[in-house]
Amino acid sequence: MTIPDQRGAGEREVSAEVAGLLYQATFVFWGHFVARAAELGLAPTQAHALTVLEPDRPMTMREMAMALDCDPSTVTGVADRLEAQGFIERRPLPGDRRVRALALTGPGRERRASLVARMLEAPESVRALPDDELRTLGDALRAILGREADLAGPAPAGRDAGDPGAARRRPAATG
Repeated sequence: MTIPDQRGAGEREVSAEVAGLLYQATFVFWGHFVARAAELGLAPTQAHALTVLEPDRPMTMREMAMALDCDPSTVTGVADRLEAQGFIERRPLPGDRRVRALALTGPGRERRASLVARMLEAPESVRALPDDELRTLGDALRAILGREADLAGPAPAGRDAGDPGAARRRPAATG
C-alpha cells in the first residue's frame, strides 16, 4: 500500500498520511526483526517470546499469551521449542504449585541480550538519516508512545510499564 503525499492538506489528511507511513514503517522493522531473529536461529514468535520474558521475572503461560497476543495453546508450542533449545525452563509458581511459570535460563538470558542488541542496531534506512532528523523522529515517536501509554492506562498488577504484556502498545523491554 502506497500512501499519497498529503503535504499542504488539512490536519486530518496529514494525520492519515502519518498513520499510513507508520504502517509502512512497521513492515520495514518487522523485516529487520525477522532477519535478526533468524541470525540467532529463532523463529519470530520465539524471538518475541524471549524479548517479553524479563531476565529475573518468570512469567505464566497466560501472561505470555497476553504479551504475545495469542491463544495460550500457541504458547505451549513456543515454550516447548525454547525449552528444547535450553533458553527457558518451566518452574512451579511460588504460592501455587499447579501453575508453571516460564523463566529464562543462563543461555536464554544470553540469547535474549544478543537479540535485543541486534534489534537496537538500526536498519540502514534509519542510520542514513541526518542527526537532526533522527532527533525529530525520536521526539515524535516518544510523544506517540507516551500518549498511547497514557491511553492504555495502568499496567496490570505485577507488570512493568515497559513490558508488552502490560499493554500491547508499549515497546518491548530491553533490559
